[in-house]
Amino acid sequence: MDSWRKLFWEKIDKAHLRDQWDLKMHQDLGYDCSAPGWVQSVEEHARARFQCSGCGHTWSSVQVIILFHMCLDGSRRQGSVKMRVFGQKCNQCSRCDFSEPVFKVEGVDRVLEKLVMSIREKCYGESVDPSQLLEVTNHIKLNATLG
Repeated sequence: MDSWRKLFWEKIDKAHLRDQWDLKMHQDLGYDCSAPGWVQSVEEHARARFQCSGCGHTWSSVQVIILFHMCLDGSRRQGSVKMRVFGQKCNQCSRCDFSEPVFKVEGVDRVLEKLVMSIREKCYGESVDPSQLLEVTNHIKLNATLG
């Protein structure tokens, strides 16, 4: 979670948001049940790898779901984001619970870029051009190819 938080702060700083923001993991977040003053954002197509704790089977998925609830307290100039990452079940056995995803840095970067855009839209009322995300994604792919 520390690497997610560090990259999140870098993206918040780069976006020049006027408030302090924090990102915390909350595995009890639910869909469509955000507290008053909180707004929801969902990333449904994150990419990650999984390994079953029961049989050891590994797989990758582009259907990883990450749920975010965000709130901006303008009077305190403090923003908060709660995050829940959903696991997946192994399709090779029935002995395990949900497996936790493991993300590459590029995947985390893409998810957090989209999160910051969502914060700008939902908490600050900014109009964010979706092509900005395409530029970010292409930049990440180029760097991954060169690196």
